[in-house]
Amino acid sequence: MRQYLLKEENYNIGNWTGGQTKELAIYPPKSKYLDRNFIWRLSSATVETEESDFSKLPDYDRVLMVLKGEVVLGYDGQRVARLKELEQDRFDGAWKTKSFGRITDFNLMVRKGNEGYVDLIYPTSEKTDCSSTFESSLPDVTHALYCKEGYAVVTCGGETHMVSEGQLLVLEYGEGELPAYSVMGEGVIIRSQIFYGEMRNELFAEEIPAEKASFDDFKCCIYLANVQFRWAKYIVKKLRSQWFDEALSAA
Repeated sequence: MRQYLLKEENYNIGNWTGGQTKELAIYPPKSKYLDRNFIWRLSSATVETEESDFSKLPDYDRVLMVLKGEVVLGYDGQRVARLKELEQDRFDGAWKTKSFGRITDFNLMVRKGNEGYVDLIYPTSEKTDCSSTFESSLPDVTHALYCKEGYAVVTCGGETHMVSEGQLLVLEYGEGELPAYSVMGEGVIIRSQIFYGEMRNELFAEEIPAEKASFDDFKCCIYLANVQFRWAKYIVKKLRSQWFDEALSAA
């Protein structure tokens, strides 16, 4: 398993049309939200206008929990939900979603075909043993513990972490590993339980390790450099059935 603690300086902060968003964690780590090539993403956002429209995310399912304030979410043609602090709602990212009310929220986005859930842990001075509270056939599991207020001392796999307000502890378990850890402290912990399979090959092009260039490679470069012009495929018949890597052609 892999475990790591994320603090304020580790978060990516940006703006959206309704306010500011703070990306807490994203998987795989090299993913980018704007490229929509992530399996799951955790974030916290402020909604600073009385009315705002959420971005459409047709490939994702979403869970939104209110951290501060009160909001009404309207899903065009589907339903409506009114949420107070620490209440949540699940919805399809493809829905046209409009919010009414100024809030700070906590978001879990999970690519369709995977599963994600959000619940609350209220630590006490006595140790509480924790595990998954949902079942899934998907091989990989991540538990992410976000401290809304107070603090938590989390022990997992022989390591102990102090999670303070605004920090996120991520516990990643591989196939065959069962989530197991203990929590004690005081305050409110927002827990995300995420179940997912291997989708990297679907989201990213296969990476082929670089090899030392040969004389044949040099000849190919000379050939490529001389056939990158308009109407080339009509002059060089071989090009009609040949395909070049986009990055190589651009270079």
